[in-house]
Amino acid sequence: MSMFDKEMQKALQADGEYLRQMTGEDHGPTYLATCQECDGEGFFYKRITVYEAGCGLPHDDMEVIQCGACGGWGLVEEQP
Repeated sequence: MSMFDKEMQKALQADGEYLRQMTGEDHGPTYLATCQECDGEGFFYKRITVYEAGCGLPHDDMEVIQCGACGGWGLVEEQP
């Protein structure tokens, strides 16, 4: 982390603390990290077999499942 990053982090924390004192609510800063559950994809893909009406022949398809840990964003909050 560069000196600028450390100074900026301290400034953001000070701003967040000032706003917290003024409003009583958490205003950050919020640090984000890649979701470990989905590797930052936000979704899981599951192979399923689909039977089409009319033709009767099955074929493979993919079902998309949203990651529950990150809500599909691929990022989660992290403590600095």
